[in-house]
Amino acid sequence: MAFAAKEKLDKIHAASIKILNETGVRLHSPKAVELFANAGQKTDGDRVFLTEEFIMKQLKNAPANFTLEARNPEYNMSLGGGDSRHYAAGYGCPAVMEADGTLRDAMINDYIKFAKIIHQSPLFKINGGILAQPNDVTADLASLSMVYAAMLYSDKCLFIVPEHGDKYLKIMDLCAALWGGKEEFVKARRTMTMISTLSPLQLDAMALDSIMYCAEHNQAMMISPGPMAGATGPATLAGNVTLGNAECLAGLVLAQLVKPGTAVMYGLQATTSDLRTGSIAIGTPGYALQAKYCASMANYYNLPCRCGGGVNDAKAVSAQSGYEAVLPIFTTAQNGVDMIVHSAGILDSWACISYEKFMCDLDIISMVEYFLNDIEVNEDTLAVDVIQKVGPGGIFLNQRHTLKNARTVPWYPKVAQRGPLGDRKVADVLIENCQKEIERLLSTYEAPVIKEANMKAMDAVMTAAGADQKWLDSIKPASA
Repeated sequence: MAFAAKEKLDKIHAASIKILNETGVRLHSPKAVELFANAGQKTDGDRVFLTEEFIMKQLKNAPANFTLEARNPEYNMSLGGGDSRHYAAGYGCPAVMEADGTLRDAMINDYIKFAKIIHQSPLFKINGGILAQPNDVTADLASLSMVYAAMLYSDKCLFIVPEHGDKYLKIMDLCAALWGGKEEFVKARRTMTMISTLSPLQLDAMALDSIMYCAEHNQAMMISPGPMAGATGPATLAGNVTLGNAECLAGLVLAQLVKPGTAVMYGLQATTSDLRTGSIAIGTPGYALQAKYCASMANYYNLPCRCGGGVNDAKAVSAQSGYEAVLPIFTTAQNGVDMIVHSAGILDSWACISYEKFMCDLDIISMVEYFLNDIEVNEDTLAVDVIQKVGPGGIFLNQRHTLKNARTVPWYPKVAQRGPLGDRKVADVLIENCQKEIERLLSTYEAPVIKEANMKAMDAVMTAAGADQKWLDSIKPASA
């Protein structure tokens, strides 16, 4: 791992404390403000001011590591402790980019298709979240419907969606139905909610409701500020990280106030801006550098963390979308980030998600994992016997040692092209390979089983929230 120097982290921490103590953070929830006031912290209207002693005392209650439990224990995720590294797919895109560059609204069937692909890929242990924002589902049902679909199509760890009070409680009711009742559901950390702040120095009502209700239900959360250097945060990266750190600390502390010991992840999705145009810029070394500081600050506070991903500003699957994605994925993986969100599928500064880009990113993740796993050095891998047998000027291709290791030692791409192209264009071959890999994954997909009683309870939550039963039946797997 390559954490930033401690003296730099000390300065960022001190600056963050100064901001929280003197400027404070605005909380758009009287209930949240009251919690801080009752804990002895200064408040002024909707603004709270936090002392260093108070912050550090609360952070000590947060676990340094915890397990997120999946319905299928094979996919349980160990988060924190320095030896875990997990990937989560793209998150939050309202549109899908087709292979020919056409942009269209994302639909619930896109959400389901991505959920299937993620379930089939061995690179993921978590599914769900906002894989693609379905535009064919009404706003009042969208969040609940995405969680419902993720439950139907995968038994990996469950990413759920932040929401305003009653809507978040309905998501909790849906989760309880899946696990056979609230009592069973709250026994373990079974879901992860990603909660964003409102830079600079605010947490809106949805974020605060999600933090408080998530903690009350003993579920895990990640607090993930996303200040944009030069726009919603200072232009300097140190200043932008400091602002994000202050916001993150406020959210983390609130979770511990609600329920000491709540499982939290330190997140910092700090980005940059193209100050020539004022637009967001995520496919930059500045983004990757701030991801490094996210990992470093999480380690500073002894907390699990999330950041990073295969992000880029490219307008289509292209050389740009590839080379911009490599640095943030590699940086976060190398620096011990516990969960790398947005790891696959993202295009155009989070504006859209692409099936083909998703497949390319899986190759990138596989490459990074291969590199970080390093070389195994032992008597067999040193291969002295075979080297001596072949001798000067010989060839290893026909040796038994080569045959024995041919399937396990080399790294093989799933979509990158090797060998002759024939009369096809390189760009066409890449897209064709991506689509073949998608078809392969989908053709072998099998939906996980949900108990009939639990399914009925889930449908009852959905229909009570306004969903039509015929529509629910129409989006279920054929085996349901």
